[in-house]
Amino acid sequence: MTEQEALASVNGLVHFFAKKWYPYVNAGRVTYEDLIQAGMMGVVRAYRKFDAVKNPHFPTYASFWIKSMIAAECLDHGRTVHVPIRILRAARKSRQTIPMHACNIEKFTELEAENEASFPEDSKRLVRAALGLLSERERQALTLRYLKGKTLQKVGDHLGITREGARIMLNKALSKLQQQAPDLQEQL
Repeated sequence: MTEQEALASVNGLVHFFAKKWYPYVNAGRVTYEDLIQAGMMGVVRAYRKFDAVKNPHFPTYASFWIKSMIAAECLDHGRTVHVPIRILRAARKSRQTIPMHACNIEKFTELEAENEASFPEDSKRLVRAALGLLSERERQALTLRYLKGKTLQKVGDHLGITREGARIMLNKALSKLQQQAPDLQEQL
């Protein structure tokens, strides 16, 4: 397969991903043609890195490079002021962490004592009720992860479980709190 054949074989795929990304581009700073060009650069990169022995289906392999080049084009040129991709990724990652301001009773009582006026009585009852839903290990895991900023590995080490076990425990605890939140508010 030559480079020209590779470009022709995934042309539709490039247009598909460009159409998918085009509505998300800020105020027309990146045109549809720019996205197509970035997608084609992704095809060229995929062609150069493609190994038919590892992956015999070229369009499947090329789709990764097409999407990544289109995304990079949107991130690089989609804003009036250029923000480096590493900064955007760090900002997105920090937004994904859920701030838990009162995951254990001791910390909550400290915060309560310091900021008596900033915690309404209903909020205090809601937090205490929510903490009552969790086991001690879940409270410890949430405290270590979100109040003390420990990594999943360190949370797992502290609790005597693997990093994956800590991640699963945290997800279960958070989903337990999310599921019970409407019921807790009705009780107040």
